[in-house]
Amino acid sequence: MIASQERRLSRLERSLGDKRRTHYLWREWDETSELVSTRIRDMIARGDAKPFDRFIIFHWSDQPKGEGDQNPTAEGAGSDDGSGAAAC
Repeated sequence: MIASQERRLSRLERSLGDKRRTHYLWREWDETSELVSTRIRDMIARGDAKPFDRFIIFHWSDQPKGEGDQNPTAEGAGSDDGSGAAAC
């Protein structure tokens, strides 16, 4: 009877352990591919993921605007008074 329970437990562990999971990660706008690969390797090393899991990586389409981006004249773009005309 113990041998049959061990076989059942072994089958259950195999079926649960071999399932491929999908992990979703956000890639920051300034993050390189190497840093993303390092994050994935760290997840595998911690046991949060397995090497055969699927990793889907989302990335920002544009650099986020910070507080410094509010002043277009800082980069010589001219003033923006809403009229659509740039100052020379």
